[in-house]
Amino acid sequence: MNKKYRRLGNIVAVSIPMVIIGATIQRVYAEEVQNPIVAEQTSVETMNNQEVTKEAQDSIVKEQSSSETTNDQNDQEVTDDNITQKPDVNYEAHVQDKGWQTPVINGETSGTVGERKRIEAIKINVNSNVAGGVEYQTHIQGIGWQDWVKNGQIAGTTGQSRRVEAIRIRLTGELASKYHIYYRAHVQNYGWLSWAKDGEYSGSQGYGLRMEALQIKLIEIGKEITDSGIAFQSPSIKYRAQLQGTGWQDYRNDGQVAGTIGQSRRMESVKIELVNPELVGNILYQTHIQNYGWETNWAKNGELSGTVGQGLRLEAIRIKLDGAVANDYDVYYTVHAANIGWLGWAKNGENAGTSGASLRLEGLIIRLIKKGDSAPTLIGSINTPYVANQTIYYRAYVDDSGWQTNVKDGETAGTTGQSKQIDQIVIEQPDTNIDGTVEYRGQIQNIGWQSAWTQAGNQLGQLGSRLEAVQIHLTGELAKVYDLYYRAHCELFGWEGWARNGESAGSKGAGFRMEGLQVELRVKGSSAPGTRDSAYRDVTNMVSRAQGYTSATNRLILLDKTHYRVGVFERSNGRWKLIHECLCGIGAAETPTVEGQFTTGPYRNVVHRRPTYNYWYVTQFFGDYLFHSVLYTTTQNPVQIRDGRMGIQVSHGCVRLSLEDAKYIFYQVPLGTKVVIYH
Repeated sequence: MNKKYRRLGNIVAVSIPMVIIGATIQRVYAEEVQNPIVAEQTSVETMNNQEVTKEAQDSIVKEQSSSETTNDQNDQEVTDDNITQKPDVNYEAHVQDKGWQTPVINGETSGTVGERKRIEAIKINVNSNVAGGVEYQTHIQGIGWQDWVKNGQIAGTTGQSRRVEAIRIRLTGELASKYHIYYRAHVQNYGWLSWAKDGEYSGSQGYGLRMEALQIKLIEIGKEITDSGIAFQSPSIKYRAQLQGTGWQDYRNDGQVAGTIGQSRRMESVKIELVNPELVGNILYQTHIQNYGWETNWAKNGELSGTVGQGLRLEAIRIKLDGAVANDYDVYYTVHAANIGWLGWAKNGENAGTSGASLRLEGLIIRLIKKGDSAPTLIGSINTPYVANQTIYYRAYVDDSGWQTNVKDGETAGTTGQSKQIDQIVIEQPDTNIDGTVEYRGQIQNIGWQSAWTQAGNQLGQLGSRLEAVQIHLTGELAKVYDLYYRAHCELFGWEGWARNGESAGSKGAGFRMEGLQVELRVKGSSAPGTRDSAYRDVTNMVSRAQGYTSATNRLILLDKTHYRVGVFERSNGRWKLIHECLCGIGAAETPTVEGQFTTGPYRNVVHRRPTYNYWYVTQFFGDYLFHSVLYTTTQNPVQIRDGRMGIQVSHGCVRLSLEDAKYIFYQVPLGTKVVIYH
């Protein structure tokens, strides 16, 4: 039997069957047009299983307050099949210092606004004659996402002073097929966020912010709330670094720096996690570790990558996404490397950092970017995300031999021990895709230094004219991430020290030929391939000065105190020719080396023994002033240096030399040779 309703003007007459079995009438609404949800509830719970009289029927007839009902609604007959009670959603919050509040309904505010008080727990119910219910879960301070609860159960905590930070709510059963459940959170520092619906995330996560208030409402499907704002504030990713001397840092969020800048502290290990629960999938990462190289396995989702307690630096890292999140996002990351600074952004598993250079990672930034969006802006001035030692090729044209084949990375172009000059060189473009090139110029016999720089791949020098010195440098980004080292093998001097990044290598002033060349490209800040002492010998002044002196022997010694250099000359064709030149140490400020003209002898001895040290190959030139080796321990042979300092004011007045240089003067310079000391 159908119940029938007839609208009569502003009065709704209700025809109810006389007997209702097992039914409870909870509410009857009189549909006031100005406030359609306001209704008077008549309880008839006592009517269960009883006959309803005509008087009872009349008692539940309600007067309609609105006079705006249209005429076409009058006499409208509808059946019970298309009249459904609109459900209510009611909810209450447990608030800091207040406890449980009075329940509210249908979009009203539960919690507080402007009082800076956290919500600690929530209960939600739906009153409806449609089958179904409501489920909800909360994200709790120090706990994370709790399990789902339903239909008036407590989500959150009480008595623990823990804030609710976020919430999800969804309908179940037939109710979910007819209604959306909308909700929004008032969050510390943000205020009201936008509306979420049907299980979406609302509030915040990862920032430690309290939810302060909540509104919930039911909306019929097809009547959605239009809202393009943000309902959920959460970093996409968090990460932390374990550092030299300080241990684990707190977590950092998207775009923040993990590690340190300017403190010279190595990163030793990292942990990385996806934070936003809307991101489905995994984050994987792998580190390059001092002495180990790249880890064999990928760490993921908060696992440790690197080492703890071993004092080993991280040198590089690579990060990638896996699962559904990889379809929608790119992961970008940049590192701060010792001696270089911030490198460019790597993404999706590319290498970031350095290898082969023994350089520590000091800082790390990670960002998740939606596919199709622009890459992050460079933090430093370098585009390159990863720097490793690279190959550089070069060759020489040798007098009487022609062009040699290319050599690489510290190998010798030219010759040694053959007294052959290099006429020309070619240096190829470095074997890398980094922006920039190599340029070089030479000091050429009877010409001097070229004014223009020669570009990579082109010939430097002139056939038939010896190269005496070179300068080589990098340009562009290459110069920012690499150091270029090179050294010359010169007539008389042999292998000189290593020059770097445009410095001069070779000699000037004596007309000595360059016989060999070695070049190496190294990550910036890497150690030099060898000593950097005496990479370039400009002996112009010393050679010129020598021509004004005579000597009782065919040898002459000059000592330049300003530059801590000793030159030995031989008489040849009426001129003094430099045949040996070396670094020295001279008298300290309080015991300076004498200046003037002197002669070697008469004292000469292989070793002079002192109570706490020895010095070797002693040649007297004035009173107690001697040429001798640096100081050695008191052993029978000069095997352990006690004080090897040179190039400074260090002695009691004597001239300290390397063992080989002292030995050279001892055997190659006759007694009675003129010694000139000047500054």
